[in-house]
Amino acid sequence: MRTAQAIELKEKPPALLIAAHGEIGGGAQNTTLFALTRNVRAHLGGLPVACGVLNGEPSLDTAFAGLAGDRALIYPLFMSGGHCVENALPERLGLANKSNADGRKVTILPPLGLDPALTALIGRRVRDAVAANPHSMAGTSILVIAHGSERNPQSRLATEAFANALRRHLKTRPVRTAYLEDTPFAEDAVAALAAHSVVVSFFAGEGSHGGEDVPRLLADAGKLHVPVIGPVGADPRIADLVVAAVRHELAGELSAA
Repeated sequence: MRTAQAIELKEKPPALLIAAHGEIGGGAQNTTLFALTRNVRAHLGGLPVACGVLNGEPSLDTAFAGLAGDRALIYPLFMSGGHCVENALPERLGLANKSNADGRKVTILPPLGLDPALTALIGRRVRDAVAANPHSMAGTSILVIAHGSERNPQSRLATEAFANALRRHLKTRPVRTAYLEDTPFAEDAVAALAAHSVVVSFFAGEGSHGGEDVPRLLADAGKLHVPVIGPVGADPRIADLVVAAVRHELAGELSAA
């Protein structure tokens, strides 16, 4: 994390709500979300920062209702702009036209999975994993595992965009994608992994998918030797991306100090 520096605005600052799905399984109990919220709060000293989840506690609507002030920024800790971001968040927050609720002005920021800065962050971790083994980047296969959905293409689109950006960043062979609930299925892709591979777990938390499903697939395929990067959202440096997204949104309101 960068050095803490309070945001100084020309107007009264908005509150920030980090919104997540809510971890079910994996034994994580939303600890990743709580740690992220603490880190972001420490580095946005001028803004109230809270978190809420669609499933579980703290509930999204309760956390939103407890925010102070008449403006709020919502940071979606999701890997795509699919159903949860486009529909579930506005519905749970009672937003009219996705921009206001009970007279409060609300801005929903782009989700984590669409942040271009995520590529470099994960790219460094992939390089570190490759360097820890006697293999070259050119000789290493990279597989990105995501949720996927046969009903909504947003997860696939976000995952493929990330995979293509990661390939360009690393200047390596094509980065493959696979999904838990769409084709190509992750189970088949993991079973076909080459000896020299790295898996990127493209999930926002350590719940049932990132914390259980991906490790289980590797264990079932006898591929536990394959390094796993992620779940992506559990990286402590994600806080830097959230802080940067907030600063970018408020750039026109920052004081000269």
